[in-house]
Order: sequence, then C-alpha cells, then structure tokens
Amino acid sequence: MRKQTNTDIGKLIKDTCQLGRVLKNLALMAVLGSSIHVFAEQNVITQISVEIELFLKEFHAGRLQANHRIEVSVDYIDPRLNLPECNSGLQLSLNGNQRGIGRLQVKASCAGDRPWTKYVAAEVNLFGEVLVATENIRRGTKIEERHMRLLETNIATLRRTPVTDKSLVIGMEQKYSLTSGAPFSLEGLSKPLLIERGDLVQLVAESQNLRIRQQGEALQDGALGKVINVRNNSSEMIIQAEVVGSGKVKVQL
Repeated sequence: MRKQTNTDIGKLIKDTCQLGRVLKNLALMAVLGSSIHVFAEQNVITQISVEIELFLKEFHAGRLQANHRIEVSVDYIDPRLNLPECNSGLQLSLNGNQRGIGRLQVKASCAGDRPWTKYVAAEVNLFGEVLVATENIRRGTKIEERHMRLLETNIATLRRTPVTDKSLVIGMEQKYSLTSGAPFSLEGLSKPLLIERGDLVQLVAESQNLRIRQQGEALQDGALGKVINVRNNSSEMIIQAEVVGSGKVKVQL
C-alpha cells in the first residue's frame, strides 16, 4: 500500500513538472509573439519615415540650383499605431503644399491586402545664397552694388521671392525699409519714378515722317516704360503716353 502511494505521489510530481514546463513555454510564446508584433509595427514606422525622407529628397533632386541644398526631417510617428506591413510598396504624395518646402504633410498609402492611409508631417529647409542688405536701407532708396551681398539663407522661411542676380537689383528703388542682413525681394523692388503726378513733361509724338514736341502735364506717376495719362497743354486733351526718360513721354502716331 505504501509503495502504491509513493508511486502515485511520484507520478503527480512528474505531471506537475510537465504542466509547469508547458505553462512556461506558453508564457514564453506569448511574450515572443508580443515582441514580434511590436517589432513588426516598428518596422512599418521606420519604413514610412525612411521612404518619406527619400521621396522629399527625390522631389527636389531635379529642381535644386547648383548652390542650393536641402535638409529633410520627418516628424515623430507614434509607434503604437496598428499599421500592418506594406508589402505592395508605399504610395507617397504631397498633401497641399506643392512647393515641397517649409512645413508640409505627406500622404502615405498602402494598397495591400489590409490597405491603410497615414498623413505624416515633415519639414524641408532649402538653403541657398540670396542677396541681403549690407546696411539699413530706407524706403525709396535707389539700390547700388554697395548695398548688397550674398548670404546663405533658409529660403523656406522667406515670405517673398528672393533675388540672387545683382543686375535685377542695381538701379531699382526699395519700396519699404530693410534692416541690415534682410533679404531683397522681387516684390520689394520697383523701377525708380522718372515722372511724378503734376510734373511738366515734354510730350513727343512721332511717326515715320513726322515728329512733334509739345508740353503736357503728367496725371500719374511713371517709371521707365510705364504708360501714363498726360494732359496736352495746347489742346487740353488727355492722352496716353509711354515714359521714355526723366520728364519725357512719347506717343506713337
């Protein structure tokens, strides 16, 4: 009887040990399964970030000027997102900001068995040399070469169109004040006025065989090449004439 009892106890201990090993293996499998799932999700997040960065760099590859460079940063993507792996390849496109610089969003889509779409924020900084003021410049100043120099600037942060060609700036008039180091812009420059409203002007009317000179009064301000209204002092007629010089306008007969 005692021998039988010992046998039963031994068997019970053996069964308990086997059950412990099974439970331990099940727990290990659960942990490994959870780890594999997290690892897969992290792989998807990494894939999205890497491919968006490459997409933005390729977007600018054919657009960059020789002295320009870009820096791309993709915003943090929450790794807890339940996104399945994309074996069909990500489809990427710009969402809204088609210039591709500054703050923007990229649409990332997967058209696989379990399709999904994610909008990811990113930032593209575009650096290049632009013309900036060497000193404080007042409104109305006629720009000379001494007023400017080239400086590498983050073009993505500029609200107006920067200028790199000195010939587009020299001789122009500044529309608003600039502080030293501020960039010149196409929108901030204008041709200097050669005629102001109320000025007496020489009115020249000419054709192939005829040339007439008379005096008139400018009814508008005018820069070189601008067509303005002028009153002919002899006839009191108001005509349109092109500004061709300081105090001089021309009418084509």
